[in-house]
Amino acid sequence: MPAMERLQKALELTQQRYEAASDGTRGLPPIEAVRALTRVATEAGGYAAQVSDIDVFAIIPSLEPLCPLSPAIERVFKLSLPACRATVAGRYLEALDLYQRAAERVSRAETSGLDEVSRLWSVRALHYAMGCIEGGFGKKHALRHAEQLDKEKSWAITAIAVRCIYYGTLGNQREVERARKLLEMKLLESPVKPVLSAGAAHQYLFIASLSDDLTWLKQLIPEIEAVASIHPTFKTFATFARAEVARVCGDFATGLSIGQEALTQITPGQSPLWAWVVGRSLHCMIGLGRFEEVRDVARRELAIAGAIGLDALKDHIELPLALAESKLGEHASASARLDRMIESRRIKEADGLVLGWTLEERARVALWTGDIAGFEPYAERCGKQYKKSGGNPAVAAKYERLIQEGRHRGLSFSAALPTSISSIGTTRGTLVGGATTRTIASTEVADDLDLPTVIEANPYGQSAARRQKWRLQSAIRHVRESRSARASSSVNVLTDNVWSENVSRDTGAIDRSHGAAHVHRSHRRSL
Repeated sequence: MPAMERLQKALELTQQRYEAASDGTRGLPPIEAVRALTRVATEAGGYAAQVSDIDVFAIIPSLEPLCPLSPAIERVFKLSLPACRATVAGRYLEALDLYQRAAERVSRAETSGLDEVSRLWSVRALHYAMGCIEGGFGKKHALRHAEQLDKEKSWAITAIAVRCIYYGTLGNQREVERARKLLEMKLLESPVKPVLSAGAAHQYLFIASLSDDLTWLKQLIPEIEAVASIHPTFKTFATFARAEVARVCGDFATGLSIGQEALTQITPGQSPLWAWVVGRSLHCMIGLGRFEEVRDVARRELAIAGAIGLDALKDHIELPLALAESKLGEHASASARLDRMIESRRIKEADGLVLGWTLEERARVALWTGDIAGFEPYAERCGKQYKKSGGNPAVAAKYERLIQEGRHRGLSFSAALPTSISSIGTTRGTLVGGATTRTIASTEVADDLDLPTVIEANPYGQSAARRQKWRLQSAIRHVRESRSARASSSVNVLTDNVWSENVSRDTGAIDRSHGAAHVHRSHRRSL
């Protein structure tokens, strides 16, 4: 019997059973039940994507037999649910393509197969899904999705969440905190709670991991544990956060141990966290000097990543593989891998941390090979991406560690290479044999801080104490540079929480955009 004929017959029999049933035993009429099932399946898929719960898909009945009834059912079955499943697996590019195709169908009332209320709900849900993914790549187009969500009051909170992810991916924690405060206020004020309300806690974790932001990582652990009390799949994210705290502190053995614990809780292809945990565990092994083991493990895990169809996330495994290869003298292979990653992310219009991260390590590999001509353009491009963080001290420190590693090696850089992200576009830096001279507004300041004694040639081998000492000396240097910019109308002054403030030379007014407006006395005494 043809599929459509069989479906019509089934509906006729179901309608007869419905009419024959007593009032107390009846459910929804068959056609209404089909509509409700489709809506519930859509929301369940969205929930699964939000909380990375692959098991949800096992309880969603197949809509395939019902597809001939409506283009809406066919869209949910062929596009929306597979997109949600791809999101849970970490196949973000595949998910984005499916969401875009679904959005194209829903955007036209004549092809959506939905009443107007349901159609608009689907349009906004798809804007939210696409905004989260594009925001996670640092694509500015994510803000357009947020603008569409702002048009409906009940979706305003999800619009803020999209902006949080986008600015976080740029590394701009100041904008993230502003958006999160607004989000908290909206949650308190609004009687309408947001749809898909699990939030973007895991996205914040990924951002904090990329920026090596120790403070944010520590703050996220209790937040994620609170989410995990409602959504158990987040327990593994909390474990990963603790592993990242250890890694950023330089305790690679503990970071690796906790990372291995997290790997026992997840399966490849069933959580976006898998590639992150594998990659960061490999970074810990690099910090421990286990380069040959990293190469062998990474190649094996990279094969698994290919088998389960990972796209952008497989870079988290391939990047430490490239670093290990370079450490083992396989520089050509390492450089080629990183170049492919950079070009792939450029084509995808990735921005901020997700692009700067690959550029940083490509510059580092060039440094390890003594290729200064190759180092400078990658370092400069990395600095431009990290500059988009808006002065995030954790991101600034990543760039400055890269430059200081070159200083430690006694290399000579051209005057065009900025030595800190705060100087990009305004400052020229010259690094010759370990001594730095910066030209700021025509005033030269010699930096005689003995940073080579603080930084190690291997950036992964710094202890927490050495990192703290380096950050303090870096802070002192920034304050000295600011005080030395006599010809400039304004300077940047370091504040308690390391964010910058604008101080007018003419009026002495201070724009307190973030944090307290003073320099520690200990810093003043050391100047």
